[in-house]
Amino acid sequence: MNDEPFRRPVLVTVPGLHGSEGAHWQSWLERQYAEASRVEQADWDAPHLDEWASAVEARLDALQRPAVLAAHSFGCLAVAHAF
Repeated sequence: MNDEPFRRPVLVTVPGLHGSEGAHWQSWLERQYAEASRVEQADWDAPHLDEWASAVEARLDALQRPAVLAAHSFGCLAVAHAF
């Protein structure tokens, strides 16, 4: 049976302002999943909603598989704006 359409989703974290340092719950969560991925922003200190939402879309497009998003702070706004 071809299970390609039923691939296990990957965890994608979407940090907020200033990113998520090593002690942040998102960074901890990423370490729990070998395939976890993070949305990176060009400038963590200057949030721009359209740019951050575009980064979310680009990360998900690049993965080409189902994803579970764990967003925080301004990252939540970026996710909502992306969809």
